[in-house]
Amino acid sequence: MPEQSIEKLKSLIKDIKYCMLATWTTSKLGEKYIHSRPMNVLWKEDALAEQKLYLFSSKDSWKNKEIGQNHEVNLAFSDPNNQTYVSLACTCYCDDSNRELMKELWNPYCEIYFPKGVNDPNLCLLVCDIHHAEYWDVKQGSMMSLITSYIKAGLGIKEPISQEHEKVVLQNI
Repeated sequence: MPEQSIEKLKSLIKDIKYCMLATWTTSKLGEKYIHSRPMNVLWKEDALAEQKLYLFSSKDSWKNKEIGQNHEVNLAFSDPNNQTYVSLACTCYCDDSNRELMKELWNPYCEIYFPKGVNDPNLCLLVCDIHHAEYWDVKQGSMMSLITSYIKAGLGIKEPISQEHEKVVLQNI
């Protein structure tokens, strides 16, 4: 992935502490659907250059069962104050052996969910290998401005929309 794209993604999501992790699950009736939940993002300085992001999870959690059945996940980031939105398509797996990396990634927010600390035997690291990224960076200051521009366009009033949108392929899968 080009260095410029990595830096752009990093600038958009580096200050966001939580993302939405979406996994595939199956209902009791056998219907597949997407299940999302908020997750605390664990930042490692060179993570995006490595095309990885990390999350802590309990080994016996429902989300880990879902990931075990389908490793493809989505991480969605939202910063409404700055009107930036990022979607990362990832291949995810659980690593419960890399305690050194877990110690490096540990932060005070983690104790809310894992009061036993980094040595909790049920703690695992969800490693998200990013293969596609997409972002929207709205420059006009609000989604309302963007919506207004779309309405004007529908009425035949031409007005440029000041936003940046890019799809970035990180890996061929």
